[in-house]
Amino acid sequence: MNRKSYLIFVGLSGLVYLLFFAESGLFSTRSWRHVWNLGHIPLFFFIGYLVYYFFPAIHRRNLMVQFLFLTIMAIVLGSGIELIQSYVGRQASVLDVVRDVFGAMASVLVFSPQIRRFRFHQKMLLVFVSVLLLLFLSRNLFTSLWDEYHAYRDFPVLADFERAAEIVRWSSSEKMIISDEVSMLGTKSLKVNITPRTYSGVELKYFPSDWSGYEQLVLNVFSPEEEPLFLVVSIFDNKHHANRFAFTDRYNKRFQLKQGWNELTVSLTDVKHAPRKREMDTTRISGLRLFVVRPRNNQLIYLDGLWLENRRVSD
Repeated sequence: MNRKSYLIFVGLSGLVYLLFFAESGLFSTRSWRHVWNLGHIPLFFFIGYLVYYFFPAIHRRNLMVQFLFLTIMAIVLGSGIELIQSYVGRQASVLDVVRDVFGAMASVLVFSPQIRRFRFHQKMLLVFVSVLLLLFLSRNLFTSLWDEYHAYRDFPVLADFERAAEIVRWSSSEKMIISDEVSMLGTKSLKVNITPRTYSGVELKYFPSDWSGYEQLVLNVFSPEEEPLFLVVSIFDNKHHANRFAFTDRYNKRFQLKQGWNELTVSLTDVKHAPRKREMDTTRISGLRLFVVRPRNNQLIYLDGLWLENRRVSD
């Protein structure tokens, strides 16, 4: 094996490892996850290069045949990769196949002999269209970077829902919207439907993870219901996944909500010592869940004003 073939083999092996086996959880922010997903583009660009390198006969085909061949190859191979990923703990995505196709088509633009014979303005047009497509495929990355900027700027405030983009930090199987029906601090809050299922609520997934410099978490929750509602607050760190999401490996506390606004306070010392067999790493908090266990009927809650603070003098 010559040096060039060896480098190709090592490079391809490294990309395959990252695609199937490397722990994507190492990248805790949304922006890094989107960068990870964009890795499909250089992978299939590299695969396109290998096609031109090992199969020189394709150089003699017309440009349309080259585009068609590499596009079909990217769709078939990319779909196969997504299928395999679904069996190794990764999530399959149609958008990843689109990225695969873009990477393969980009390889045609760079390595096809026919493209080299294009006039300058034709090449510039292809570059312009390619850049537009790349920006389109990267739009989630730019959106995440902008929201992460606001999240770190506003910290230790975790949420106040005055910006519509804040909702993407949250995840729920229930309906949730930013509403102006009820608010405490500004003009908006997060309206969450609670439905009769085992665990009904929301999770804050994306936020600055280092809570070590603070003593307590404050949450403001509005309940329009006359009957008391019991809300569970659950907090966990990045090691919780490795411990198989064990109930005894996270912080859990049930709060009773009365009608109207309720200020809930969580001691971060209690959070730190909540796991039974270890201390929680408060520099790497990775999730905050708010849920109701088996509610009897459909209900509503509103969230507004979640922040970290040191203990108040009156406490």
